[in-house]
Amino acid sequence: MGRLIYKSCPLLLTLAVFSASCGDCNGKQVPKVDWELQRLYQDASKSLVDNDLDKAESDLRKVLDRDSGHLGALSKIARVLYAKAEREPNNKQKLLNESVKFLERALDIKPNDRILMEELVKITKKAGKLDKAIAVCRQLMKMEPSKLEYLVTAAQILQKQGKEEESERLLKSGLDRDDGSIRLQLGRMKLETGKPQEAMKFFQNVPSCPKRGDELKPQPCPSLYFYEAQDELGSMAIKAGRLDEAEKTYAILVKMFPDDYSAWELLAALLEKKKDWQGAQDAYRKSLAVDRRHPSVWLGLARCLMALSKKDDAMFAFRKAENFLAEDPSQAIVMADELMQSGEVDWAKSVLRRAKILAADDRDLQKLVDKKIESISGTQNTMKETQKTHENNQSK
Repeated sequence: MGRLIYKSCPLLLTLAVFSASCGDCNGKQVPKVDWELQRLYQDASKSLVDNDLDKAESDLRKVLDRDSGHLGALSKIARVLYAKAEREPNNKQKLLNESVKFLERALDIKPNDRILMEELVKITKKAGKLDKAIAVCRQLMKMEPSKLEYLVTAAQILQKQGKEEESERLLKSGLDRDDGSIRLQLGRMKLETGKPQEAMKFFQNVPSCPKRGDELKPQPCPSLYFYEAQDELGSMAIKAGRLDEAEKTYAILVKMFPDDYSAWELLAALLEKKKDWQGAQDAYRKSLAVDRRHPSVWLGLARCLMALSKKDDAMFAFRKAENFLAEDPSQAIVMADELMQSGEVDWAKSVLRRAKILAADDRDLQKLVDKKIESISGTQNTMKETQKTHENNQSK
């Protein structure tokens, strides 16, 4: 029956075909899906997860060839190029400049996007486009006046440009709503400009528990800004030789932040300096309980154990330090000195040779390692000659 109707009524057939191609009852056309573009974008996202930056860049460029206004691809390729700039110092500026251009294209499509703007500030700073970075910071400050990080970032850039007075004025304009970040930055600025007394006052006035600005996101108490300010005060005390004051500062910090391996290590080093071997050993062990990967902490523990006449335990700590040398090959030089004092000359040379391999990209460190190996070899030769002379004298 249907066939007869369609044959006798061409108009009905036309309407049926139109209806089949219609996206909805309002007659809107359904856009055609570009499955190849979606595949390329998914491949690029996977390459990013796998940290294959070259493949991610290649796929993202193909996406943009098919759709120049693909917002996700524009923002992701900017991040890829930024990451590649860190790996390719010879090509760094070119990659950063291109990264900026892609982000600006993304912002043309989606103006005033906070995440894109924050990314642009970070990359323009790295690219040396400081005026552009400040301009974007000022836009963000207008959009979200309560976010002090934009004000602090703008002040840091101004300081980098040598505009200390303008930077200080900007920071002080936010003191009435400071959560600690502004006083911390003012203190660091004064420290860099050779005004330690003024710096100290700002650090001392960083609040430990700032007022809550957003009840949905309460500020941690004590805050990270307070920790950093106290760390600055401790560092200033060490440099000035006020070691008792520094020890008190770090003793307070480890109580407030018991999960900070670095604070425990600094406290241990201060105790070690005053030959409180047991106290230093305990602090080094607390540091290792938080994070066991740092050779400097294992070396500190080894020194304390040697001083406490626990040589077997000290040798174990030295072996642990060697296992984690990949984290910081420069510690090999300190370790070699410690092993030499323990009579482990061959072990010291072995550690240095390994460090030289680990520091293949660090020519300065390799030179220091070579110099230390030569020094040990010279010491060995002297020791052999002394022993030989002693044996000859005895035979006479």
